[in-house]
Amino acid sequence: MRLIERFRGVSVVGLGVWYAFMLGTVALAQETVFSASWGDKPGQAGLINRVEQERIGPVSFCVNGDESFVLDNVHKRILRAKAGKGAEALGRDIEGSAIAVDGTGSIWVQQGAEVVRLDSQGNRVQSVAMKKKGKGSGADVEGYGVELVRDGQGRISRRGLDQEMEVVGGESAATASAASSSKAAGLNYRIKRMDGNEVRLLGLDGGGEPKVSIPVRLDSGTAGAALFKGADAQGNLYVEIERIAGSRAEFEVHRYSPKGERLRVYALPNDYFTTVYKKTEIGPDGSVYQLRTTPDGVRVVRYSGEVK
Repeated sequence: MRLIERFRGVSVVGLGVWYAFMLGTVALAQETVFSASWGDKPGQAGLINRVEQERIGPVSFCVNGDESFVLDNVHKRILRAKAGKGAEALGRDIEGSAIAVDGTGSIWVQQGAEVVRLDSQGNRVQSVAMKKKGKGSGADVEGYGVELVRDGQGRISRRGLDQEMEVVGGESAATASAASSSKAAGLNYRIKRMDGNEVRLLGLDGGGEPKVSIPVRLDSGTAGAALFKGADAQGNLYVEIERIAGSRAEFEVHRYSPKGERLRVYALPNDYFTTVYKKTEIGPDGSVYQLRTTPDGVRVVRYSGEVK
């Protein structure tokens, strides 16, 4: 097993403004690509906000080019919007925990122990039953870390709590064994908790043997929740992590090179107004998208930056 210990230094100066790196300065740009206020009109997002109860709003989202899709369980529909334009409502009686699109116009939503395929207007056209698994990774489990993801060939897979990938549909689904969003350089990546609260990103071969082990480096504090979020078109790897610093829970996305160098840290807002199962998604160009819920409504924000 090849252990990778090399990193570039990073100093976070300000949220969404500047990051200082050993090889240059990164200007982090923010762009709101989806925005919807709370309400009951077709382009608004549903909200249940009762005294002494958990607030309920959209729990998952996905991005396809310049379009963003938000799963609105309260109104049982999907909100879709192009960057800079208002949201439109799709479908009816759509209630689920995860959403993805395959790039051909189909929308996939996990509903309990099945994944349904919808057409571009939200009409149901197919249903795929999930495999039954052991406790903690069952087909009907939903919550933070359970996602539908798309690979470069348009295949849709479900990533469970056990980090296993199950292909459910899309292009070449019959012959696919795993989604490439869990792969880079032919390896399957997953988060591994080590002794002493150490977190590593392991790259496993087809037989499950670890060939790469990348320490997930924290500048301070300890690790809370940690998820592998996939790879971009350059093969860079992304980890979403909650960093516990004193009484605060800081939210970050780390970018690592295929050789294990930490290239960038995105320090993101963590003040969610409602419970969200899927907080971030990685674009092919390395952009980080975040679903945010606030007292004013729902937003999807794109973070990007280039080394100067």
